[in-house]
Amino acid sequence: MIRARAPLSSLCFLIGLLIALSTLSFPVYAGSSDLTVDSIWVERASAPGVPVAGTDLALNESFNIVASIKNLGQEAADGYYLDVYYDNDYGRGGPDNITAGEVQEWYVGPLTASAGTHTTHWVVDPDNLIAELDESNNQKDLTFTIGGEINNGMPTLEMSRVEA
Repeated sequence: MIRARAPLSSLCFLIGLLIALSTLSFPVYAGSSDLTVDSIWVERASAPGVPVAGTDLALNESFNIVASIKNLGQEAADGYYLDVYYDNDYGRGGPDNITAGEVQEWYVGPLTASAGTHTTHWVVDPDNLIAELDESNNQKDLTFTIGGEINNGMPTLEMSRVEA
């Protein structure tokens, strides 16, 4: 068997180069979007922008559920969707665009306060159509309790984006 053999000096140079490169650190550039559901809160429909605890809502009072959506990445996300679940109801918002570093507020409502424990689940980019740095931060839940008598009627969710 015939093998080509590199001169020893070339081999030593190559090994030295590999060792030198392995000690260097290179900056990582976040060149993608990174959408996240940052926070969720409840507010009275009559007092938008003022978060309240679910226990502060009166039975049959109108309220909104609001979520803050952020793009933590360094690129815009164009055409993203947002899914929201409230107990057994579902709604979808979008498509919309969000620039790098931008924060948007979306809300569902007005809803009618009914007694019991309620859960809302928000998912940004539910179909994974946007290339993101981190896909694990795309959803968040909020559970809250409203006291008093139970009202079994549930509204259809209407979703809107809060315009700045």
